[in-house]
Amino acid sequence: MKKNIFKLIVSFFIIANIILFTDRITISAYNTLMLWFNTVIPSLFPFMIISSWLDFNISITDNIADKICIKLFGIPSSLMLVFVIGLLSGYPLGAKITAELYRRKQISKSTAQQLLSFCNNCGIVFIISAVSSSMLKDRQAAVFFISITVFSALLTGFIHNLLFPQDNIKVIAPKTALSHTSFNSAISSAIGTILTVGSCMIFFSVISESVFSLLPLKSDISKAFISGIFEFTRGVKLISVLNYGNKLKYSMIACILSWGGISVHLQTAAVAYDVLSIPKYIFCKALSAVTAFITAQALYDVFFAKEIIAVSTISSPTPVVHSWALSTALCVLLLITNKAFRHTKMG
Repeated sequence: MKKNIFKLIVSFFIIANIILFTDRITISAYNTLMLWFNTVIPSLFPFMIISSWLDFNISITDNIADKICIKLFGIPSSLMLVFVIGLLSGYPLGAKITAELYRRKQISKSTAQQLLSFCNNCGIVFIISAVSSSMLKDRQAAVFFISITVFSALLTGFIHNLLFPQDNIKVIAPKTALSHTSFNSAISSAIGTILTVGSCMIFFSVISESVFSLLPLKSDISKAFISGIFEFTRGVKLISVLNYGNKLKYSMIACILSWGGISVHLQTAAVAYDVLSIPKYIFCKALSAVTAFITAQALYDVFFAKEIIAVSTISSPTPVVHSWALSTALCVLLLITNKAFRHTKMG
């Protein structure tokens, strides 16, 4: 009963704001829709299809790679490929692959939750094409954000392993051979997931705009940061145009990229509903965000020791072209890496 009342209140709140602030909310939803279409789809959709084709040869051996990974992150080295794919593609593919491995009975639930603590991150393609090239107009910043994202995610996985260690780490071997997903099934699954991502992005952009219509926020930086808490793409966009020093702006962006936003958490819950522990996951993303902000503050002067001024009169390709080109190249690299990985395991 209380749940239905809460839904009713939220629904009336959103409807009332749409009626009262139609122009603002419509513009916000439209901008988010264009961001999803121009950047998220090309950077995420190809990886969603390819991930269904990958054959994860998961095993635990006595080699040094497994010993190191189990000691640090509580998972065998073969599962670090999930971290790589999640980093290449972005939210929520790391969670989607983890949930599928659990549903195929290749990993236990505790191992899946350990993976979710650090394998669901902002994608490299999005960071390069959307954040650095399109929003900030600073390609050098891509290396900075990628480095911070990787470090904060791995440190979070390490801390989660210390706080919630697995007593008996094991890989569940399926009794029957797993059938490969057909091309049509892979496309259908990817379409459903990408539509879920877009729907969550638009919905939470409307939510955040509705909240701002009621809160007397005079500070642009507060508005931008709160936007990032709800929907990280919109938050990053607002922070990128603030009239503040780059050190603070870049640190806030790194924090929001590692946090992901409530919108992304909802996407994660949708694709990994049967393995996700929401309190643990929220704790890990918050820890990753704080780590990212502190690390960005500490390392900003190292990455941007010399101010590079570059003036170019030649028009560059649009972010859409960058996204499609980068995602295609990374997909090819991912297939090659997976093939080499399988041969290594077989040998």
